[in-house]
Order: sequence, then C-alpha cells, then structure tokens
Amino acid sequence: MEPTSPLIDTDFGISQLSGNRDLYITLLGKFSDEYRDLNDRLQEMMDQQAYDSAFTLLHTLKGVSANLGLTALQHASKQVELAIRGNQSLPEDYAGFVVILDRTLQKISQFTSPVDATPSATEQPAAHSELLAALHASEFIPGAQLDTYLTSLTLPAGEKQRLQTAIEELDYQQAIAILTDAP
Repeated sequence: MEPTSPLIDTDFGISQLSGNRDLYITLLGKFSDEYRDLNDRLQEMMDQQAYDSAFTLLHTLKGVSANLGLTALQHASKQVELAIRGNQSLPEDYAGFVVILDRTLQKISQFTSPVDATPSATEQPAAHSELLAALHASEFIPGAQLDTYLTSLTLPAGEKQRLQTAIEELDYQQAIAILTDAP
C-alpha cells in the first residue's frame, strides 16, 4: 500500500479552515495525539471481535483525514474500513496501511514542530541503549520489561510492532537491525 497521494495537502487543509493556518496546525497536533496508538487500539478491537467499533474508528479516521488533507491516509483507511466491514478482518496489506499512518504522523510532527525543537538524530532514550545491549548479549527480555522499553523508544508505531515481534520470536538480529536503523 504505497501512497500515490500526498501525505499532507496543507493548502487543502488550510483552505478547509478558511485560511487559518494556526488552527490547522492545532488540529494536526490533536489528530496526531488521537491516532498515535491507532494500530494498537485497532488490533485490540479485532482481537476482541469488536468489529463495529473497529469500523467506526476507521470510518472516523478516514473522514478526519479527508478534512485535514491527509490524502494518502484517507485512501489507505478506506481499504482497511472496507475489509473490516466486509470480512471482519484486516486486509492482506494492513502493514502498508500502518506504514502510511506512521509516515503521516511523522510528516505532521515535522510540519507542526518548530525547527529548533526537533531532537537531534543522536538523542535516544536510555531504553534504546539498554535494549540494544540486552539484544547483543542475547538476554531474555520479559514481557513487562519489553513493554517498558517499547514505551520509552521514539520509534513509529509500525517499527515498534516489528521490533516487538522480532524480540518475541527471539530474532534478536532482526531486532538489532531495527534499533540500529532507528533515527
């Protein structure tokens, strides 16, 4: 699910708000806060067979994305929404949707953050180096400790999910690669 539309059409989004750029930036920030954990929430809904709630969540995401000019996410949301409504399952290319969601949230962060407030690429939480050391030492990482690490890491949700899966499957080399490639 590679985006064929722009991640953010700021001109359209601002035009939806009668040219009020400050309000647009505020709404993008609220959007980011609301949907940052969408993948986790959606997965939980699907696990609990709460298909109506999952459909409503995706339907709302699609509509809000459309209004804010988050075109690629709007189109990707439609595919997930249809799969949930029609098959009560996530589509085969759900991982592609998560990538578009993460990239959109990153783009929003870049757009809404002041230039001087952007953390440098070398700033990583202590959890990053601790987890990396544990992986290099092939240490077993209990679930509670893994949750703590994942919460502390500054990775997009899709990357956190890949990292968690790699660690749970004891594929530490893959996990190390994910952490090493992290910005």
